[in-house]
Amino acid sequence: MQTVHFLTIGQSPRPDVVPEILGMLGDVASGIRAVEAGALDGLSREEIRAGAPRDGEMPLVSRLRSGEEVIIGEDYVEERIAALLSRIPAADVAAILCTGPFAGIPERPGLVKAGPIFDRTLREACSPGATVGMLIPEPRQEADARRRVPEGSPCVIGVASPYSHGGVEERLAEEFRDVDLVGLNCLGYDGPLEAAVARATGKPVVLARRALAQAVARAVTGGA
Repeated sequence: MQTVHFLTIGQSPRPDVVPEILGMLGDVASGIRAVEAGALDGLSREEIRAGAPRDGEMPLVSRLRSGEEVIIGEDYVEERIAALLSRIPAADVAAILCTGPFAGIPERPGLVKAGPIFDRTLREACSPGATVGMLIPEPRQEADARRRVPEGSPCVIGVASPYSHGGVEERLAEEFRDVDLVGLNCLGYDGPLEAAVARATGKPVVLARRALAQAVARAVTGGA
């Protein structure tokens, strides 16, 4: 039995994320013991507000245990995620449930960062020069989203909260009318949204959550 630590940048547990990821793992899930932890676990409202993005800091979007959306700064989150990782045994797998860069978190065996995994999956799915429609949860993430697209590929940005995106697929059908590929760049975006966007746009869709699940499966089974 392999222990996999699912680390949210908000508060755990994440019943809106982890069960679907486990479902995406198929038979691999039967050999997993899932453990959840959150960067904001145990914090008061005042302490969470203290983590709001500063000028020039990347804003990250997550969810509190209550279901409330929260926006926090990448530096604040990175420090707290690093602290969580320091307590995880080396033999375990740890998956960060956010596509933020987290460049300050060093690589280690069994660490699965959703951001680099999403970037690689998107680039593998993108033909040279193809136009990418990128859905992000916060407008201030636009510059980061654009740097994820392969060089030479135009990028069209769409914005929708992962926690209140009802009906967004109709809007995206118009906004992403001329793209060749859609990237759903947030772990909060789920499989039903992936399917709805694919139907509405008629384009292939890269879902960060699914890319992470595939990477976790490789980490658990020892695949490349």
